[in-house]
Amino acid sequence: MIGKFVGAMLGLALTRHWLGLLAGIVVGHAWDAGWFRRLIRSKRPPGAMFVPLFELCGIVARADGRVSEAEVSAVEALIARMGLDPAQRNRAVIHFDRGRHGEAEAETAIEELRAFAVTDPALPLVWLDQLAAIALADGTPDAAPAARLVLEAAARRWRIRDSDFAAILERRRRGEAPQARPRTVADPYAVLGVPREADEDTCRAAWRRAIARYHPDRAGEDPAEAARAAEVNAAWDAIRAERGWS
Repeated sequence: MIGKFVGAMLGLALTRHWLGLLAGIVVGHAWDAGWFRRLIRSKRPPGAMFVPLFELCGIVARADGRVSEAEVSAVEALIARMGLDPAQRNRAVIHFDRGRHGEAEAETAIEELRAFAVTDPALPLVWLDQLAAIALADGTPDAAPAARLVLEAAARRWRIRDSDFAAILERRRRGEAPQARPRTVADPYAVLGVPREADEDTCRAAWRRAIARYHPDRAGEDPAEAARAAEVNAAWDAIRAERGWS
């Protein structure tokens, strides 16, 4: 509805003619219906998000000059949480290695990930949480200065609020992951309330409805609500990985 209204006003303002008003309504309807977002998604190969995400994981892990076993374990936990199959896992490891060997640039990876937030606006909070888990995996009271700079750059580019950034780091300092129950026992389809054979549009719509209830903008600072939001996002990520959706 908002797209139709904005399109109508822009069309009328630009053309000062009823045809412009009509054209604006048509374009606005296309936006409201998600046609543009589906077009964007269709041009991305399955698993395209793996490349910048795991390269950035590698960059954060090596920011203190070395990659520890704890940091590698944090990445392995992310892979498990996403439910990647062996081929996807190998691809994730390849790009993690690129990041930790200095073969990828943080700025490029951050920008590439930002493009996915156009259609999935809740994803940046999930990404930042996972990067913070890696940065603090060694049990240090704070991330290494170089790692902190990467996290701050990502938060700015992904338009994450300062309060959300601080809350994520504080949770990770306390060793708390925003999960309501272990990923190993959660059925992602049950979390979203959809049948296992549901198509992409059905799953995506269910995810959007669920995250709308628990997104930080609506849920405030309640840890239980934040945990539920993380669980919903993790379920959606697991389904996308399983089904090969970008």
